[in-house]
Amino acid sequence: MKVIIAGSRTLNDPALVEDAARKSGFLISEVVCGCANGIDTLGDLWAQAHGTPVKHFPAGENFVLSADLGGFARNGEMAAYADALILIWNTVSGGSANMLQQARFQQRTRPFPIYQLVPSF
Repeated sequence: MKVIIAGSRTLNDPALVEDAARKSGFLISEVVCGCANGIDTLGDLWAQAHGTPVKHFPAGENFVLSADLGGFARNGEMAAYADALILIWNTVSGGSANMLQQARFQQRTRPFPIYQLVPSF
């Protein structure tokens, strides 16, 4: 299963990704990574530690014009490519909210499981 591991840039605890990957129950055959700081980067590191391939989706040239435009376009591409989403976020991150929206859009036409983890601090 190609799984997006995404979330807030301000969260930096690798245990969050380990916990979410385990609790999701997803059989992760490939991690889909948006290349942002925080959870995206930790997802990439999780994949490396578990010998799981990673498909990178950097925000690209649109990010230079507008961080939101580049990030949101990338999120749509990731959701179209992936089979599921693990979202670890603080519930206020705009980019993470858009990733969730993109995943829900995919659910309109195909099974697309979503596992959310909202850490309590």
